[in-house]
Amino acid sequence: MITSRCLLPRIFTDINLYDSDKLELITKFMVDMEDYIRAMGINIYLNVDLVFDLRRNPEDGNICCAYYFASHDDRSIFWLDDFNANYFDRWDQIKGVTSASQVGHEVESQYWYHCQLFPTCREMDMKIINELSDILIHCIGDLITSETANCPYGIPDLQQMLSLTNSIKETVLSGNHQSPSSVSSTSRFMFIFVQQRFYDFHGLPAARLERDKSVYGTEVKRTPLVILLSPLLFFAPDIHLASLNKIWGDGLVSKTSWAPFIKKLNIDWQDLIINSTVLLNANVAFLAIQSVDDSSDKEGRSPAQIFSYISIIASIGSIILGLLLIRKNRSKEDGATTDAKKYTGLETLAIMYSLPYALLMWAMVTFLSAFSLMCFTASDVTVRMLVGTAWLAIAGFIFWCIMTSWEGKQGDDRWYMLLSALGNKVWQRLPRAPSVHVVEKINRLSWTKTRHSVDSDETAVDV
Repeated sequence: MITSRCLLPRIFTDINLYDSDKLELITKFMVDMEDYIRAMGINIYLNVDLVFDLRRNPEDGNICCAYYFASHDDRSIFWLDDFNANYFDRWDQIKGVTSASQVGHEVESQYWYHCQLFPTCREMDMKIINELSDILIHCIGDLITSETANCPYGIPDLQQMLSLTNSIKETVLSGNHQSPSSVSSTSRFMFIFVQQRFYDFHGLPAARLERDKSVYGTEVKRTPLVILLSPLLFFAPDIHLASLNKIWGDGLVSKTSWAPFIKKLNIDWQDLIINSTVLLNANVAFLAIQSVDDSSDKEGRSPAQIFSYISIIASIGSIILGLLLIRKNRSKEDGATTDAKKYTGLETLAIMYSLPYALLMWAMVTFLSAFSLMCFTASDVTVRMLVGTAWLAIAGFIFWCIMTSWEGKQGDDRWYMLLSALGNKVWQRLPRAPSVHVVEKINRLSWTKTRHSVDSDETAVDV
């Protein structure tokens, strides 16, 4: 803090005043500011701070003075000139800011940032502590009762903040109001939560009440890249893309949503690596069978061997990609990051995250193809009938499981309807028997019951 006998009561700067050249510039700017205030007849209240900083003008390269005033009575910062809001760090991330009350949240957050940088600018009082405690208690209660609560921190972090706030309260109650450390910590917390109000359009009709909701109401459309690759990757990118769109609501991401997502992905990738390793061993054992490895008798390789080779390559690819993704994202479990979205985009990220699973599925499909070729090409009619019957039964169970546990929503309904229509056409061409009508009736009853229960749940959630 700089002491001065001019019209300004308190002046702050983080410039190294032991540098004589910088001290001379700051002193000159102080005198210029005082002359301007006196000439314009501006009345600066006593409970106002002035902050100076030295910046280099990008146009001519000269050193210029940057400044702002901080009013403790209004919890705001202001300037004597017109100010471009684009200078705020994250102003460009929030579109459609037209309300003065929303701008006020950003201005107040900058005031608390000022108090954090210069904690000797004010005293600690109970009003601020009680307000901060109320915010923390509300966030904890919201997180306990809602999985999509709009809070930038989780319950453990909020409990630590509340415990620290209670310790500061005891310090203030003991009569110690001059505590720069308490002011800095409290101001930091207030800066975070007040700025969150700015991001969420707090107090406006279109406020964001849940972190996975958009205040703009824009529909997320998939690009042709995802539409084309998703079926080849077993629709895994659609699932990851839906999760990423919820986490990156309106371009904002918080630790409470990102950390569990990355942690779950790391666990899934570890499981995929184990399954890929098991399948790799199964392929090696399969190729060791004498009836399969007939390279000594014939030139080239049999179809079963070729499919097994493809399965081995896909398994190794799944293992390598899983290890790389785990190594890359393990350090990101403790907080959110926007680097991935900035450089790759959400759709590319969803495709990348789904590759270990997709390669494992292709490895499984090709291994089963190799096994089936061995069974159907080097066996008699009895073996073929038994294996074929088992394959049809298992394929029916797999198809039924996929249809009843389809994880997609609007974007995947067209694939569901297409597969359902195809299945109905095949079923109608099959020869009829009395037992078939019984099965159809049971399926219709179970389908109606399932759809009814889902609609009831959705209605309960919407209400």
